[in-house]
Amino acid sequence: MLDRFLGRFFGRKLRRLVDSLPATPDAIAELLVKEDCYGYRRSNGRCPLANYLKKHGVKNVVVGVYTVFDDTSFFNFEIECKLPKQASEFIKQFDSGKYPELRTGTPE
Repeated sequence: MLDRFLGRFFGRKLRRLVDSLPATPDAIAELLVKEDCYGYRRSNGRCPLANYLKKHGVKNVVVGVYTVFDDTSFFNFEIECKLPKQASEFIKQFDSGKYPELRTGTPE
């Protein structure tokens, strides 16, 4: 029962953050700069969007092109959330070289 409650709690938090992203990839990039969320290209746990979600309380985040996961392994469950189209576009554009102002370097 506690697992179900925690799953709903963390799932709502993740969904709320994802749903509150701006309406365009450029606006998402502007938000990430404003929030000081920089990161690595092609790094699903350390990209700017993952760092933004971590900054706002999603600790074990994995960002894909179409979905984001919160692997809350401490509570033994994983939360999956579909990304809105503009977030998917942002990720594709960032990974292909756009938004150099958000890049911190190459992952180790």
